Amino acid sequence: MAGIGKHIDTEKNLTIYELQGEISVDELLKLNEKVLTGYATSNIIFDVMDGSLKKITKDGLENNVLKIRAEKRKERKIAIVGKKDVDFGMGRMYAAYLKIENAGVNIDVFRTRSEALKWLGLG
Repeated sequence: MAGIGKHIDTEKNLTIYELQGEISVDELLKLNEKVLTGYATSNIIFDVMDGSLKKITKDGLENNVLKIRAEKRKERKIAIVGKKDVDFGMGRMYAAYLKIENAGVNIDVFRTRSEALKWLGLG
């Protein structure tokens, strides 16, 4: 089970979720449901620098995306940060699935938090 820390910066309208350990498909789905349907800021970073997405399968990503597409949600801008190739690649696959399925999520993937903050217009 992964640990997930949450930091909110209300001035920047930014929530940072820091993932630690290997996150499962179920944990990812629960986190996404919380973020996309519940209260969150408009700008979100999923920081996987101290965690890993390597347990996530292609089928798990697809099912997660289909669930997100079916949910009603507020507009969000989401950045995924992963320095390891496996995490960066899984993030890119996830973003691609969301775009292909027209899930209505503005998402991109970065190697550093500073790149993510620039893309979010906060750095």
